[in-house]
Amino acid sequence: MARRVAWPLWLALPGFPILWLLGASPMVWVILAVPMAAQLVMRSRVHIPPGFAVFVLFLAWVLLTGTQVDTTGRGIAFIYRWSQFAAAGVAFVYVYNLDDRVDTGRILRWLAALWVIVVIGGYLALVAPEFAKPNPLLSLLPRAIARDEFVQTLLEPDFAQLHVFLGYPLPRPAAPFPYTNTWGATFALLLPAVAGAALASPNNRWLRGVMIASIVPAIMSVNRGMWLSIGAWLVFALVQRSSPRIRRTVAIISAGLMVILLVASLSTLGDVVRDRLSAPHSNSARADVVEGTVAGIIESPFLGYGAPRPFEGSGIRPPLGTQGQLWYLGFSHGVPAVILLLVFFVLVYRRLNRGLAPTSGLWARSSLVILAVLLPVYDVEGVAMTVVFVLAAAALREERLAGEATRRRPITP
Repeated sequence: MARRVAWPLWLALPGFPILWLLGASPMVWVILAVPMAAQLVMRSRVHIPPGFAVFVLFLAWVLLTGTQVDTTGRGIAFIYRWSQFAAAGVAFVYVYNLDDRVDTGRILRWLAALWVIVVIGGYLALVAPEFAKPNPLLSLLPRAIARDEFVQTLLEPDFAQLHVFLGYPLPRPAAPFPYTNTWGATFALLLPAVAGAALASPNNRWLRGVMIASIVPAIMSVNRGMWLSIGAWLVFALVQRSSPRIRRTVAIISAGLMVILLVASLSTLGDVVRDRLSAPHSNSARADVVEGTVAGIIESPFLGYGAPRPFEGSGIRPPLGTQGQLWYLGFSHGVPAVILLLVFFVLVYRRLNRGLAPTSGLWARSSLVILAVLLPVYDVEGVAMTVVFVLAAAALREERLAGEATRRRPITP
């Protein structure tokens, strides 16, 4: 019943491999936003989630900054990124309006299923790092678009990104996404939902074994931002007012993680971690890009440049307006876009902090804490960003349904 009622959400989460095999994974939420919006239009009443008006203002402002786009390639990138944000907004409203036939526990399990797919993709990257799955969609696109480097990276990515900044070739997991940082961000942002699903039912205890197995691709990704965000989440969850069972589980996860990392430090994985922590390569490149990005934001603080621009200094560096979602927003869409998006997340967090949906609210706030750590260092968009919206909407919906049930309850004399 739940799968039939919310089939677009199911297809985007546990059904993600279906769209990945079809070559549509980069646009999964954009594609499924259409049937989600159609279902919302057919409803007699649509509930507007808290903070959504601010998010609509954010979308409108970003769209306005499209006037600064000056090339076809940047126009393609602009349309892609704006559509990802818009699709996340549609998913936010859609999940918030799902009825109680799709309970929060089921949504947590679907999110956990996507996380398992991400872990499997991490292992595929380590086994076949140079393999690139052919994408039939490329042949259907106009030649000018299909030849665009950005489009080709999205639609025909390798399972892994091969980097040599540690002094030797290192396959960093990326599948089923184009970039390692997207893999790491999605991995981290889904972890609170995985914890919630594992706690929700004894039948989900197998997820704990997957958590242990996920240590290998997580370390091989050498995503320091991901490591830091997971650590921040564990600290956050430990100090929150929650049930003794949740606190005990988080403490066990933290202790188990420390033991596993200690054991891993004595193996080849430990060498990878030590090499990554001592490698200054990405630090200097990131600093150069951030410096140039800040200068660009100062020059055009309101409308930005519509899209990232090439780095013009010495050395090979990523484009300005990358290396962090906040830098991207400020450079491409101006300071108002940064403020509006942050205000939206703060409003959602404050609403969840009321404690009316204590368990799901904790996992949703945990995901927002992880996002706060990742925003300055990773380009969090697409699937990685939308799963935060889905988890937050599920918790807010649980709060709304609980309030409606209370109002319907008869008053006893």
